[in-house]
Amino acid sequence: MKIILSFLLFISAFPAFCQVSFDKGYILDNSGKKIECLIENKDWVKNPETFRYKLTENDSPQSAHISNIKEFAIENYAKFVRASVQLDTSKSRVLSKFSRNHAPEWTSATLFLKVLAEGKATLYYYEATDLVKFFFSTPTDTSIRQLVYKEYTISNSTVGENAYFRQQLNNEVNCGNVSRTYLERIRYSKSELTKHFMRYNACMGQEVVKPKIFATRDLLNFRVTPGINYSSLSVNSDVDRLINVTFDNHLFFRAGLEIEYILPFNKNKWSVFAEPTYQYYKADQKYNIDYKAAIDYQSLEFPIGVRYAIFLKTTSKIFVNAMYVPGAVIHLSNSTITYSSDRNGLTYPYKLKTGGTAAFGAGYALGNLSLEARYYMKQDLLNNYIYFGTSYQRLTIVLGYRFVKLKSKVKTTQ
Repeated sequence: MKIILSFLLFISAFPAFCQVSFDKGYILDNSGKKIECLIENKDWVKNPETFRYKLTENDSPQSAHISNIKEFAIENYAKFVRASVQLDTSKSRVLSKFSRNHAPEWTSATLFLKVLAEGKATLYYYEATDLVKFFFSTPTDTSIRQLVYKEYTISNSTVGENAYFRQQLNNEVNCGNVSRTYLERIRYSKSELTKHFMRYNACMGQEVVKPKIFATRDLLNFRVTPGINYSSLSVNSDVDRLINVTFDNHLFFRAGLEIEYILPFNKNKWSVFAEPTYQYYKADQKYNIDYKAAIDYQSLEFPIGVRYAIFLKTTSKIFVNAMYVPGAVIHLSNSTITYSSDRNGLTYPYKLKTGGTAAFGAGYALGNLSLEARYYMKQDLLNNYIYFGTSYQRLTIVLGYRFVKLKSKVKTTQ
């Protein structure tokens, strides 16, 4: 439990020490004045209520609140407009939080809405905890209204659907160039609704700005991760002191294969990864004059982790990792600690059973190469014994080589 708690505390505390870039954009204040500036781009998952900006690169950041800003935009990223709307607060995504009420549960709210498609008819997007909602305005009604879609529970095993947004599109965002079947099947999603609004605006004679398509996000990275473990091991027992032994520290080779998934927010800074790793520890130790202990431990372990990167340039970054290493490993040898005595010639083998641990690391990456220093917390290799255990620790240097890099493409009209 302490290991898992350390892992979670590290993940939650680290963002407080990290910086986010300021990108070119503008703000529109309550008087309608447009101010060119640099805006802190947090690549928001949820629509913001506040943000920070700087008038020049060397200025100190200033805070902006939704009450003071009518609109703001970040170049080649997004545009947000302030709107006072009726918001359906019915929860989505999580079945246990679905309402049993078919009708929207309205409340008045002032929000920053993200513009997805702009023209004679404009589509907006809002996301908060367990909420994903789309809003729109049209030539005949420029007020911003929600496109209504709601899932609700009819019984514990049945989910109903209020898809009134399809009727709204048919009545108000319909140029006559789509079929009834199309409107009956359109989904409440960014891609399909954006495409529909752009199609409508084109039909209404508006020149459509084709979205730029550019690879802004890394998606998956595959790396080989050879390295060196500087390993220590001690065995301790409160019951049998003859078990107590401290092995000398040794250097051992390790090798891994890392699969990293870049999370789709915060500008490629956060990622999760898995790194199946081969590692071993083999040593003999004489102690108490005529006693000898020997260990042969080879395994495949399967750590999972979270990584945060701070980009120095487009091809270089520093990063930190927090990892959990489960006790579920594949043993590739007998995996035993064997005690023997020159006095009586007897041997006492103890089968190893690995417990979980946590690891923390920091490193530097340049292009496809990376170098990391990593520390593994104490790990018990005799987890199946009650009265004694081990303290297995590693300080590791990991050299990484990325041999595959996959990107995702993002569309923007900005």
